[in-house]
Amino acid sequence: MTAFGEALWDQWRDLESYTSEGTELMMSINEFMKKRADIEADYAHALQKLVKPYRDDIAKKLVKAAPHTKAFSMGKAWQQVLNEADNIATIHFGVNDKINTELRKTIKYQSQDNEKKFKEKFDKIKKATAEFQQQVNSMEKLHDKFENDKKNMEAATAYLDKVQKNKNSTQKDIDTAKADYEKKALTASDAMAAYQKAIVETNEKKTRHFSMFLPTVLNEVQTDDENFRIRATKVALMKYYELYSSVIPMYIDGLEAMSGVFEVVSAEVDSQSLVSIMKADDEFPPADYAFEEKALARDGNFKRPGLQKAGAHARVATEPLLDADDDESLMSQPPKKGRKLAADRVKVFDKDIGDAEKKLQAVETLLSVCNKSASPDPKQSSELTFQKRALEIKIDNLGLRRHRLQTYIAGIDKTALPELPLKLNGKTIQILPSASSPVSYSGGSLPSPVKDSGMEIEKKEVEKKDRRASVTGSGELNTWAAPTGKSTGKKARMIYDFQAAPGSQEVSACSGDELEVLEEQDDGWWKAKVFSKGEWKEGLIPGNYTEAL
Repeated sequence: MTAFGEALWDQWRDLESYTSEGTELMMSINEFMKKRADIEADYAHALQKLVKPYRDDIAKKLVKAAPHTKAFSMGKAWQQVLNEADNIATIHFGVNDKINTELRKTIKYQSQDNEKKFKEKFDKIKKATAEFQQQVNSMEKLHDKFENDKKNMEAATAYLDKVQKNKNSTQKDIDTAKADYEKKALTASDAMAAYQKAIVETNEKKTRHFSMFLPTVLNEVQTDDENFRIRATKVALMKYYELYSSVIPMYIDGLEAMSGVFEVVSAEVDSQSLVSIMKADDEFPPADYAFEEKALARDGNFKRPGLQKAGAHARVATEPLLDADDDESLMSQPPKKGRKLAADRVKVFDKDIGDAEKKLQAVETLLSVCNKSASPDPKQSSELTFQKRALEIKIDNLGLRRHRLQTYIAGIDKTALPELPLKLNGKTIQILPSASSPVSYSGGSLPSPVKDSGMEIEKKEVEKKDRRASVTGSGELNTWAAPTGKSTGKKARMIYDFQAAPGSQEVSACSGDELEVLEEQDDGWWKAKVFSKGEWKEGLIPGNYTEAL
Protein backbone atom coordinates (compact mmCIF):
# COMPACT_ATOMS: atom_id res chain seq x y z
CA MET A 1 0.00 0.00 0.00
CA THR A 2 2.95 2.37 0.67
CA ALA A 3 4.00 2.07 -2.97
CA PHE A 4 0.62 3.50 -4.03
CA GLY A 5 1.15 6.83 -2.25
CA GLU A 6 4.81 7.06 -3.21
CA ALA A 7 4.07 6.19 -6.82
CA LEU A 8 1.22 8.66 -7.22
CA TRP A 9 2.24 11.49 -4.84
CA ASP A 10 2.43 13.90 -7.75
CA GLN A 11 -0.99 12.75 -9.09
CA TRP A 12 -3.04 13.52 -6.02
CA ARG A 13 -5.20 16.02 -7.89
CA ASP A 14 -6.03 13.34 -10.47
CA LEU A 15 -6.70 10.92 -7.63
CA GLU A 16 -9.17 13.40 -6.19
CA SER A 17 -11.04 13.32 -9.52
CA TYR A 18 -10.81 9.52 -9.55
CA THR A 19 -12.43 9.17 -6.13
CA SER A 20 -15.07 11.71 -7.10
CA GLU A 21 -15.89 9.70 -10.22
CA GLY A 22 -16.06 6.53 -8.10
CA THR A 23 -18.58 8.14 -5.79
CA GLU A 24 -20.61 9.30 -8.78
CA LEU A 25 -20.54 5.69 -10.07
CA MET A 26 -21.99 4.46 -6.78
CA MET A 27 -24.72 7.08 -7.00
CA SER A 28 -25.47 5.96 -10.56
CA ILE A 29 -25.78 2.34 -9.38
CA ASN A 30 -28.04 3.54 -6.58
CA GLU A 31 -30.21 5.42 -9.07
CA PHE A 32 -30.39 2.33 -11.28
CA MET A 33 -31.43 0.20 -8.27
CA LYS A 34 -34.14 2.69 -7.39
CA LYS A 35 -35.60 2.67 -10.89
CA ARG A 36 -35.25 -1.14 -11.04
CA ALA A 37 -37.18 -1.47 -7.78
CA ASP A 38 -39.87 0.88 -9.12
CA ILE A 39 -40.21 -1.30 -12.22
CA GLU A 40 -40.62 -4.39 -10.01
CA ALA A 41 -43.38 -2.66 -8.04
CA ASP A 42 -45.09 -1.38 -11.18
CA TYR A 43 -44.99 -4.86 -12.72
CA ALA A 44 -46.42 -6.44 -9.55
CA HIS A 45 -49.23 -3.86 -9.41
CA ALA A 46 -49.97 -4.42 -13.10
CA LEU A 47 -50.22 -8.20 -12.59
CA GLN A 48 -52.57 -7.80 -9.65
CA LYS A 49 -54.67 -5.35 -11.62
CA LEU A 50 -54.80 -7.85 -14.49
CA VAL A 51 -55.85 -10.77 -12.25
CA LYS A 52 -58.49 -8.99 -10.19
CA PRO A 53 -61.36 -8.70 -12.74
CA TYR A 54 -61.00 -12.37 -13.74
CA ARG A 55 -61.04 -13.48 -10.11
CA ASP A 56 -64.04 -11.27 -9.44
CA ASP A 57 -65.79 -12.94 -12.36
CA ILE A 58 -65.08 -16.38 -10.87
CA ALA A 59 -66.33 -15.21 -7.47
CA LYS A 60 -69.58 -13.97 -9.01
CA LYS A 61 -70.12 -17.33 -10.69
CA LEU A 62 -69.46 -19.19 -7.44
CA VAL A 63 -71.93 -16.95 -5.60
CA LYS A 64 -74.52 -18.01 -8.19
CA ALA A 65 -73.89 -21.64 -7.17
CA ALA A 66 -72.08 -22.52 -10.37
CA PRO A 67 -69.13 -24.66 -9.20
CA HIS A 68 -67.92 -25.34 -12.75
CA THR A 69 -64.74 -23.33 -12.36
CA LYS A 70 -63.49 -25.55 -9.55
CA ALA A 71 -65.02 -28.83 -10.71
CA PHE A 72 -63.66 -28.92 -14.27
CA SER A 73 -60.05 -29.53 -15.23
CA MET A 74 -60.12 -26.51 -17.55
CA GLY A 75 -61.46 -24.39 -14.70
CA LYS A 76 -58.68 -25.61 -12.41
CA ALA A 77 -56.10 -24.82 -15.08
CA TRP A 78 -57.54 -21.31 -15.48
CA GLN A 79 -57.47 -20.75 -11.72
CA GLN A 80 -53.87 -21.97 -11.65
CA VAL A 81 -52.93 -19.35 -14.26
CA LEU A 82 -54.52 -16.62 -12.13
CA ASN A 83 -52.94 -17.96 -8.93
CA GLU A 84 -49.51 -18.10 -10.51
CA ALA A 85 -49.85 -14.56 -11.87
CA ASP A 86 -50.72 -13.43 -8.34
CA ASN A 87 -47.76 -15.38 -6.95
CA ILE A 88 -45.42 -13.72 -9.46
CA ALA A 89 -46.76 -10.33 -8.36
CA THR A 90 -45.93 -11.27 -4.76
CA ILE A 91 -42.43 -12.32 -5.81
CA HIS A 92 -41.80 -8.99 -7.52
CA PHE A 93 -43.12 -7.05 -4.55
CA GLY A 94 -40.53 -8.96 -2.50
CA VAL A 95 -37.79 -8.11 -4.99
CA ASN A 96 -38.80 -4.44 -4.83
CA ASP A 97 -38.58 -4.49 -1.04
CA LYS A 98 -35.18 -6.24 -0.94
CA ILE A 99 -33.64 -3.92 -3.52
CA ASN A 100 -34.76 -0.90 -1.51
CA THR A 101 -33.81 -2.21 1.94
CA GLU A 102 -30.74 -4.39 1.32
CA LEU A 103 -29.13 -2.99 -1.82
CA ARG A 104 -30.03 0.55 -2.78
CA LYS A 105 -29.89 2.20 0.62
CA THR A 106 -26.58 0.50 1.42
CA ILE A 107 -24.98 1.90 -1.73
CA LYS A 108 -26.56 5.32 -1.21
CA TYR A 109 -25.37 5.72 2.38
CA GLN A 110 -21.92 4.32 1.56
CA SER A 111 -21.45 6.70 -1.36
CA GLN A 112 -22.43 9.65 0.85
CA ASP A 113 -20.01 8.48 3.53
CA ASN A 114 -17.23 8.01 0.97
CA GLU A 115 -17.79 11.45 -0.46
CA LYS A 116 -17.48 12.97 3.01
CA LYS A 117 -14.34 10.97 3.90
CA PHE A 118 -12.56 11.66 0.63
CA LYS A 119 -13.33 15.38 0.86
CA GLU A 120 -11.77 15.49 4.34
CA LYS A 121 -8.66 13.67 3.12
CA PHE A 122 -8.09 15.83 0.07
CA ASP A 123 -8.88 19.03 2.02
CA LYS A 124 -6.11 17.93 4.38
CA ILE A 125 -3.75 17.43 1.42
CA LYS A 126 -4.68 20.82 0.00
CA LYS A 127 -4.05 22.51 3.35
CA ALA A 128 -0.66 20.83 3.82
CA THR A 129 0.31 21.62 0.23
CA ALA A 130 -0.62 25.26 0.76
CA GLU A 131 1.49 25.41 3.95
CA PHE A 132 4.44 23.88 2.12
CA GLN A 133 4.02 26.39 -0.69
CA GLN A 134 4.10 29.22 1.87
CA GLN A 135 7.40 27.83 3.15
CA VAL A 136 8.81 27.78 -0.38
CA ASN A 137 7.57 31.35 -0.98
CA SER A 138 9.24 32.54 2.24
CA MET A 139 12.50 30.87 1.22
CA GLU A 140 12.32 32.57 -2.19
CA LYS A 141 11.78 35.97 -0.55
CA LEU A 142 14.88 35.45 1.61
CA HIS A 143 16.74 34.50 -1.52
CA ASP A 144 15.64 37.70 -3.24
CA LYS A 145 16.65 39.76 -0.18
CA PHE A 146 20.03 38.06 -0.04
CA GLU A 147 20.62 38.78 -3.74
CA ASN A 148 19.67 42.42 -3.23
CA ASP A 149 21.91 42.79 -0.15
CA LYS A 150 24.69 41.08 -2.04
CA LYS A 151 24.41 43.60 -4.87
CA ASN A 152 24.45 46.47 -2.36
CA MET A 153 27.58 45.03 -0.74
CA GLU A 154 29.27 44.66 -4.12
CA ALA A 155 28.39 48.28 -4.95
CA ALA A 156 29.86 49.45 -1.60
CA THR A 157 33.00 47.42 -2.30
CA ALA A 158 33.43 49.07 -5.68
CA TYR A 159 32.92 52.52 -4.20
CA LEU A 160 35.48 51.84 -1.45
CA ASP A 161 38.02 50.73 -4.06
CA LYS A 162 37.33 53.84 -6.07
CA VAL A 163 37.78 56.14 -3.06
CA GLN A 164 40.98 54.43 -2.06
CA LYS A 165 42.39 54.77 -5.56
CA ASN A 166 41.48 58.43 -5.81
CA LYS A 167 44.58 60.49 -4.74
CA ASN A 168 42.41 63.40 -3.88
CA SER A 169 40.25 61.42 -1.35
CA THR A 170 40.73 62.31 2.23
CA GLN A 171 40.98 59.86 5.06
CA LYS A 172 37.54 60.85 6.12
CA ASP A 173 36.07 59.84 2.74
CA ILE A 174 37.88 56.55 2.90
CA ASP A 175 36.61 55.84 6.43
CA THR A 176 33.03 56.69 5.43
CA ALA A 177 33.17 54.40 2.37
CA LYS A 178 34.74 51.67 4.43
CA ALA A 179 32.03 51.89 7.13
CA ASP A 180 29.28 51.73 4.49
CA TYR A 181 30.90 48.67 2.93
CA GLU A 182 31.22 46.87 6.27
CA LYS A 183 27.58 47.58 7.09
CA LYS A 184 26.31 46.29 3.75
CA ALA A 185 28.62 43.27 3.92
CA LEU A 186 27.15 42.39 7.34
CA THR A 187 23.60 42.78 5.99
CA ALA A 188 24.42 40.56 3.04
CA SER A 189 25.97 38.00 5.38
CA ASP A 190 22.84 37.94 7.57
CA ALA A 191 20.64 37.61 4.48
CA MET A 192 22.83 34.74 3.31
CA ALA A 193 22.51 32.99 6.66
CA ALA A 194 18.72 33.48 6.75
CA TYR A 195 18.41 32.17 3.20
CA GLN A 196 20.53 29.11 3.98
CA LYS A 197 18.46 28.41 7.08
CA ALA A 198 15.25 28.69 5.01
CA ILE A 199 16.66 26.23 2.51
CA VAL A 200 17.29 23.68 5.26
CA GLU A 201 13.80 24.14 6.75
CA THR A 202 12.11 24.01 3.36
CA ASN A 203 13.95 20.81 2.47
CA GLU A 204 12.93 19.26 5.76
CA LYS A 205 9.30 20.27 5.16
CA LYS A 206 9.51 18.99 1.60
CA THR A 207 10.79 15.64 2.84
CA ARG A 208 8.00 15.35 5.42
CA HIS A 209 5.32 16.48 2.95
CA PHE A 210 6.24 14.34 -0.07
CA SER A 211 7.89 11.37 1.60
CA MET A 212 5.64 10.95 4.65
CA PHE A 213 2.47 13.04 4.77
CA LEU A 214 1.28 12.89 1.15
CA PRO A 215 1.90 9.13 0.60
CA THR A 216 0.26 8.34 3.96
CA VAL A 217 -2.90 10.28 3.20
CA LEU A 218 -3.11 8.86 -0.33
CA ASN A 219 -2.74 5.36 1.10
CA GLU A 220 -5.61 6.10 3.47
CA VAL A 221 -7.70 7.29 0.55
CA GLN A 222 -6.94 4.10 -1.39
CA THR A 223 -7.67 1.92 1.64
CA ASP A 224 -11.04 3.59 2.18
CA ASP A 225 -11.73 3.35 -1.53
CA GLU A 226 -11.05 -0.39 -1.52
CA ASN A 227 -12.83 -1.20 1.73
CA PHE A 228 -15.88 0.99 1.32
CA ARG A 229 -16.52 1.97 -2.26
CA ILE A 230 -15.25 -1.04 -4.21
CA ARG A 231 -16.00 -3.78 -1.67
CA ALA A 232 -19.35 -2.30 -0.63
CA THR A 233 -20.38 -2.00 -4.26
CA LYS A 234 -19.20 -5.56 -4.94
CA VAL A 235 -21.24 -6.88 -2.01
CA ALA A 236 -24.31 -5.01 -3.22
CA LEU A 237 -23.90 -6.32 -6.77
CA MET A 238 -23.46 -9.88 -5.48
CA LYS A 239 -26.62 -9.50 -3.41
CA TYR A 240 -28.34 -8.27 -6.55
CA TYR A 241 -27.23 -11.46 -8.29
CA GLU A 242 -28.24 -13.66 -5.35
CA LEU A 243 -31.63 -11.94 -5.12
CA TYR A 244 -32.53 -12.67 -8.73
CA SER A 245 -31.01 -16.14 -8.51
CA SER A 246 -33.26 -16.88 -5.52
CA VAL A 247 -36.29 -15.86 -7.58
CA ILE A 248 -35.60 -18.49 -10.25
CA PRO A 249 -36.64 -21.50 -8.06
CA MET A 250 -39.90 -19.70 -7.24
CA TYR A 251 -40.59 -19.32 -10.95
CA ILE A 252 -39.67 -22.97 -11.55
CA ASP A 253 -41.96 -24.16 -8.73
CA GLY A 254 -44.79 -22.11 -10.17
CA LEU A 255 -44.16 -23.40 -13.69
CA GLU A 256 -44.07 -27.00 -12.45
CA ALA A 257 -47.31 -26.45 -10.55
CA MET A 258 -48.90 -25.05 -13.70
CA SER A 259 -47.54 -27.93 -15.76
CA GLY A 260 -48.98 -30.44 -13.29
CA VAL A 261 -52.42 -28.82 -13.47
CA PHE A 262 -52.33 -28.33 -17.24
CA GLU A 263 -51.33 -31.96 -17.86
CA VAL A 264 -54.56 -33.21 -16.27
CA VAL A 265 -56.77 -31.02 -18.47
CA SER A 266 -58.98 -33.62 -20.07
CA ALA A 267 -62.17 -33.58 -22.07
CA GLU A 268 -63.10 -36.89 -20.44
CA VAL A 269 -62.65 -35.52 -16.92
CA ASP A 270 -64.65 -32.38 -17.72
CA SER A 271 -67.41 -34.44 -19.32
CA GLN A 272 -67.63 -36.70 -16.25
CA SER A 273 -67.67 -33.65 -14.00
CA LEU A 274 -70.45 -32.12 -16.08
CA VAL A 275 -72.48 -35.33 -15.77
CA SER A 276 -71.94 -35.52 -11.99
CA ILE A 277 -72.97 -31.87 -11.56
CA MET A 278 -75.96 -31.74 -13.86
CA LYS A 279 -77.29 -35.31 -14.02
CA ALA A 280 -80.70 -35.84 -12.39
CA ASP A 281 -81.68 -39.16 -10.78
CA ASP A 282 -84.30 -39.83 -13.43
CA GLU A 283 -84.66 -43.37 -14.71
CA PHE A 284 -82.59 -44.24 -17.77
CA PRO A 285 -83.77 -45.09 -20.27
CA PRO A 286 -87.03 -43.18 -19.65
CA ALA A 287 -89.95 -45.30 -18.49
CA ASP A 288 -91.88 -44.57 -21.69
CA TYR A 289 -89.37 -46.70 -23.61
CA ALA A 290 -89.23 -49.64 -21.15
CA PHE A 291 -92.06 -51.58 -22.89
CA GLU A 292 -91.42 -55.04 -21.43
CA GLU A 293 -90.60 -53.70 -18.00
CA LYS A 294 -93.86 -51.73 -17.93
CA ALA A 295 -95.79 -54.88 -18.78
CA LEU A 296 -94.05 -56.80 -16.03
CA ALA A 297 -94.70 -54.01 -13.58
CA ARG A 298 -98.43 -54.18 -14.26
CA ASP A 299 -98.48 -57.93 -13.57
CA GLY A 300 -97.28 -57.72 -9.96
CA ASN A 301 -98.24 -55.78 -6.87
CA PHE A 302 -94.70 -54.37 -6.73
CA LYS A 303 -92.03 -53.69 -9.28
CA ARG A 304 -89.67 -56.65 -9.33
CA PRO A 305 -86.54 -55.72 -7.42
CA GLY A 306 -84.38 -57.75 -9.74
CA LEU A 307 -85.06 -55.30 -12.55
CA GLN A 308 -83.58 -52.47 -10.45
CA LYS A 309 -80.35 -54.14 -9.38
CA ALA A 310 -78.11 -52.27 -11.77
CA GLY A 311 -79.79 -48.96 -11.06
CA ALA A 312 -79.65 -49.41 -7.31
CA HIS A 313 -76.01 -50.33 -7.48
CA ALA A 314 -75.24 -47.33 -9.70
CA ARG A 315 -76.86 -44.98 -7.24
CA VAL A 316 -74.81 -46.32 -4.38
CA ALA A 317 -71.67 -46.20 -6.53
CA THR A 318 -72.08 -42.56 -7.54
CA GLU A 319 -73.10 -41.33 -4.11
CA PRO A 320 -69.52 -40.38 -3.01
CA LEU A 321 -69.12 -38.27 -6.17
CA LEU A 322 -72.33 -36.38 -5.47
CA ASP A 323 -71.15 -35.80 -1.91
CA ALA A 324 -67.83 -34.51 -3.24
CA ASP A 325 -69.71 -32.01 -5.38
CA ASP A 326 -71.42 -30.89 -2.19
CA ASP A 327 -67.94 -30.11 -0.86
CA GLU A 328 -67.41 -27.89 -3.92
CA SER A 329 -70.61 -26.03 -3.13
CA LEU A 330 -69.44 -25.57 0.45
CA MET A 331 -66.09 -24.15 -0.68
CA SER A 332 -67.85 -21.71 -2.99
CA GLN A 333 -69.36 -19.96 0.01
CA PRO A 334 -67.86 -16.70 1.36
CA PRO A 335 -64.56 -17.56 3.15
CA LYS A 336 -65.80 -17.02 6.72
CA LYS A 337 -68.95 -19.07 6.26
CA GLY A 338 -67.21 -21.69 4.12
CA ARG A 339 -64.46 -22.20 6.70
CA LYS A 340 -66.96 -22.83 9.50
CA LEU A 341 -68.95 -25.27 7.38
CA ALA A 342 -65.73 -27.01 6.30
CA ALA A 343 -64.48 -27.33 9.90
CA ASP A 344 -67.82 -28.83 10.97
CA ARG A 345 -67.77 -31.26 8.07
CA VAL A 346 -64.20 -32.36 8.87
CA LYS A 347 -65.42 -33.33 12.34
CA VAL A 348 -68.25 -35.33 10.77
CA PHE A 349 -65.76 -37.05 8.46
CA ASP A 350 -63.55 -37.92 11.44
CA LYS A 351 -66.50 -39.62 13.13
CA ASP A 352 -67.65 -41.35 9.93
CA ILE A 353 -64.14 -42.64 9.26
CA GLY A 354 -63.92 -44.00 12.80
CA ASP A 355 -67.30 -45.73 12.48
CA ALA A 356 -66.43 -47.15 9.05
CA GLU A 357 -63.09 -48.48 10.33
CA LYS A 358 -64.88 -50.28 13.17
CA LYS A 359 -67.37 -51.78 10.71
CA LEU A 360 -64.50 -52.78 8.42
CA GLN A 361 -62.77 -54.55 11.31
CA ALA A 362 -65.97 -56.43 12.09
CA VAL A 363 -66.53 -57.40 8.44
CA GLU A 364 -62.91 -58.58 8.08
CA THR A 365 -63.32 -60.77 11.17
CA LEU A 366 -66.59 -62.24 9.88
CA LEU A 367 -65.04 -62.83 6.45
CA SER A 368 -62.10 -64.59 8.06
CA VAL A 369 -64.45 -66.85 10.05
CA CYS A 370 -66.56 -67.52 6.94
CA ASN A 371 -63.55 -68.46 4.83
CA LYS A 372 -62.11 -70.72 7.53
CA SER A 373 -65.38 -72.58 7.89
CA ALA A 374 -65.44 -76.24 6.83
CA SER A 375 -68.27 -75.50 4.40
CA PRO A 376 -68.22 -71.74 3.70
CA ASP A 377 -71.35 -70.15 2.29
CA PRO A 378 -70.30 -68.62 -1.10
CA LYS A 379 -73.15 -66.12 -1.03
CA GLN A 380 -72.22 -64.96 2.45
CA SER A 381 -68.53 -64.79 1.50
CA SER A 382 -69.37 -62.77 -1.63
CA GLU A 383 -71.53 -60.39 0.37
CA LEU A 384 -68.88 -59.87 3.04
CA THR A 385 -66.20 -59.33 0.39
CA PHE A 386 -68.39 -56.69 -1.25
CA GLN A 387 -69.04 -55.02 2.10
CA LYS A 388 -65.31 -55.05 2.89
CA ARG A 389 -64.45 -53.43 -0.44
CA ALA A 390 -67.29 -50.91 -0.10
CA LEU A 391 -66.09 -49.90 3.38
CA GLU A 392 -62.48 -49.55 2.19
CA ILE A 393 -63.61 -47.28 -0.64
CA LYS A 394 -65.80 -45.31 1.75
CA ILE A 395 -62.89 -44.78 4.17
CA ASP A 396 -60.59 -43.66 1.30
CA ASN A 397 -63.24 -41.34 -0.13
CA LEU A 398 -63.89 -39.77 3.27
CA GLY A 399 -60.15 -39.37 3.84
CA LEU A 400 -59.66 -37.64 0.48
CA ARG A 401 -62.58 -35.33 1.06
CA ARG A 402 -61.39 -34.53 4.58
CA HIS A 403 -57.88 -33.68 3.28
CA ARG A 404 -59.39 -31.47 0.58
CA LEU A 405 -61.41 -29.51 3.15
CA GLN A 406 -58.37 -29.27 5.47
CA THR A 407 -56.39 -27.83 2.54
CA TYR A 408 -59.21 -25.35 1.89
CA ILE A 409 -59.19 -24.29 5.57
CA ALA A 410 -55.39 -23.91 5.54
CA GLY A 411 -55.66 -21.69 2.46
CA ILE A 412 -58.10 -19.39 4.24
CA ASP A 413 -56.01 -19.34 7.44
CA LYS A 414 -52.78 -18.86 5.41
CA THR A 415 -51.11 -21.75 7.29
CA ALA A 416 -49.02 -24.66 6.05
CA LEU A 417 -50.95 -27.04 3.83
CA PRO A 418 -51.64 -30.48 5.39
CA GLU A 419 -49.82 -33.48 3.94
CA LEU A 420 -51.88 -36.17 2.25
CA PRO A 421 -51.70 -39.44 4.26
CA LEU A 422 -49.38 -41.97 2.61
CA LYS A 423 -52.17 -44.55 2.22
CA LEU A 424 -54.13 -42.04 0.10
CA ASN A 425 -51.26 -41.12 -2.24
CA GLY A 426 -52.31 -41.63 -5.86
CA LYS A 427 -55.93 -42.33 -4.96
CA THR A 428 -59.03 -40.49 -6.13
CA ILE A 429 -62.72 -40.59 -5.29
CA GLN A 430 -63.84 -44.10 -6.27
CA ILE A 431 -67.08 -45.89 -7.06
CA LEU A 432 -68.13 -49.19 -5.55
CA PRO A 433 -67.03 -52.35 -7.42
CA SER A 434 -69.65 -53.89 -9.67
CA ALA A 435 -68.54 -57.51 -9.38
CA SER A 436 -70.83 -58.22 -6.44
CA SER A 437 -74.12 -56.34 -6.14
CA PRO A 438 -75.42 -55.65 -2.64
CA VAL A 439 -78.91 -56.74 -3.65
CA SER A 440 -77.81 -60.15 -4.94
CA TYR A 441 -77.35 -61.70 -1.52
CA SER A 442 -80.50 -63.08 0.06
CA GLY A 443 -79.03 -64.44 3.22
CA GLY A 444 -80.82 -61.89 5.40
CA SER A 445 -79.11 -59.93 8.15
CA LEU A 446 -75.49 -60.28 9.15
CA PRO A 447 -74.63 -63.23 11.41
CA SER A 448 -74.36 -62.73 15.12
CA PRO A 449 -71.02 -61.58 16.53
CA VAL A 450 -68.35 -64.28 16.86
CA LYS A 451 -64.91 -64.53 18.40
CA ASP A 452 -61.80 -65.22 16.35
CA SER A 453 -58.20 -65.16 17.65
CA GLY A 454 -59.21 -63.26 20.76
CA MET A 455 -61.03 -60.53 18.80
CA GLU A 456 -64.59 -59.93 19.88
CA ILE A 457 -67.11 -57.89 17.96
CA GLU A 458 -69.63 -56.42 20.34
CA LYS A 459 -73.14 -55.31 19.48
CA LYS A 460 -73.94 -51.77 20.42
CA GLU A 461 -76.57 -52.49 23.03
CA VAL A 462 -76.77 -48.85 24.04
CA GLU A 463 -77.82 -47.85 20.50
CA LYS A 464 -80.47 -50.56 20.50
CA LYS A 465 -81.87 -49.38 23.80
CA ASP A 466 -81.98 -45.80 22.55
CA ARG A 467 -83.79 -46.84 19.37
CA ARG A 468 -86.23 -49.16 21.15
CA ALA A 469 -86.93 -46.87 24.05
CA SER A 470 -90.47 -47.29 25.38
CA VAL A 471 -92.82 -44.57 26.52
CA THR A 472 -91.83 -43.50 30.04
CA GLY A 473 -93.42 -41.34 32.61
CA SER A 474 -91.57 -38.34 31.17
CA GLY A 475 -93.35 -38.82 27.82
CA GLU A 476 -90.33 -40.18 25.88
CA LEU A 477 -91.36 -41.28 22.35
CA ASN A 478 -91.21 -44.93 21.35
CA THR A 479 -90.07 -44.81 17.72
CA TRP A 480 -91.64 -48.20 17.03
CA ALA A 481 -95.10 -47.11 18.09
CA ALA A 482 -98.16 -47.57 15.87
CA PRO A 483 -96.88 -49.56 12.90
CA THR A 484 -99.66 -50.81 10.65
CA GLY A 485 -100.10 -53.93 8.55
CA LYS A 486 -98.99 -57.50 9.13
CA SER A 487 -95.49 -57.82 10.52
CA THR A 488 -92.96 -60.64 10.68
CA GLY A 489 -91.91 -59.25 14.03
CA LYS A 490 -88.40 -58.74 12.72
CA LYS A 491 -86.73 -55.37 13.27
CA ALA A 492 -83.58 -54.12 11.56
CA ARG A 493 -81.46 -51.04 10.96
CA MET A 494 -80.14 -49.65 7.63
CA ILE A 495 -76.33 -49.84 7.39
CA TYR A 496 -76.16 -48.12 3.97
CA ASP A 497 -78.04 -45.22 2.42
CA PHE A 498 -80.56 -46.38 -0.18
CA GLN A 499 -82.22 -44.17 -2.80
CA ALA A 500 -85.46 -45.47 -4.29
CA ALA A 501 -85.73 -45.54 -8.08
CA PRO A 502 -88.24 -42.96 -9.41
CA GLY A 503 -91.66 -44.46 -10.13
CA SER A 504 -90.81 -47.77 -8.40
CA GLN A 505 -92.26 -49.47 -5.31
CA GLU A 506 -89.00 -48.92 -3.46
CA VAL A 507 -88.68 -46.67 -0.43
CA SER A 508 -85.67 -44.43 0.32
CA ALA A 509 -83.85 -44.86 3.63
CA CYS A 510 -80.75 -43.51 5.31
CA SER A 511 -78.00 -45.30 7.19
CA GLY A 512 -79.17 -45.67 10.81
CA ASP A 513 -82.92 -45.63 10.00
CA GLU A 514 -84.85 -48.43 11.75
CA LEU A 515 -87.43 -50.56 10.04
CA GLU A 516 -89.98 -53.32 10.61
CA VAL A 517 -89.88 -56.19 8.15
CA LEU A 518 -93.29 -57.05 6.66
CA GLU A 519 -92.16 -59.62 4.08
CA GLU A 520 -88.84 -61.21 3.07
CA GLN A 521 -88.83 -62.07 -0.65
CA ASP A 522 -86.70 -64.81 -2.17
CA ASP A 523 -84.74 -62.43 -4.41
CA GLY A 524 -83.27 -60.55 -1.45
CA TRP A 525 -85.71 -57.64 -1.42
CA TRP A 526 -87.80 -56.96 1.65
CA LYS A 527 -91.10 -55.22 2.01
CA ALA A 528 -90.75 -53.10 5.12
CA LYS A 529 -91.98 -50.13 7.09
CA VAL A 530 -89.16 -47.63 7.53
CA PHE A 531 -89.13 -44.87 10.11
CA SER A 532 -87.11 -42.13 8.35
CA LYS A 533 -86.98 -38.41 8.98
CA GLY A 534 -89.80 -38.49 11.52
CA GLU A 535 -92.35 -40.46 9.50
CA TRP A 536 -93.24 -44.03 8.53
CA LYS A 537 -92.81 -45.14 4.91
CA GLU A 538 -93.64 -48.48 3.37
CA GLY A 539 -91.94 -50.06 0.37
CA LEU A 540 -89.15 -52.32 -0.89
CA ILE A 541 -85.56 -52.16 0.37
CA PRO A 542 -82.56 -54.48 -0.31
CA GLY A 543 -82.31 -56.85 2.66
CA ASN A 544 -78.53 -56.91 2.77
CA TYR A 545 -78.47 -53.12 3.30
CA THR A 546 -79.60 -53.84 6.88
CA GLU A 547 -78.45 -55.39 10.11
CA ALA A 548 -80.70 -57.14 12.59
CA LEU A 549 -81.72 -55.51 15.86
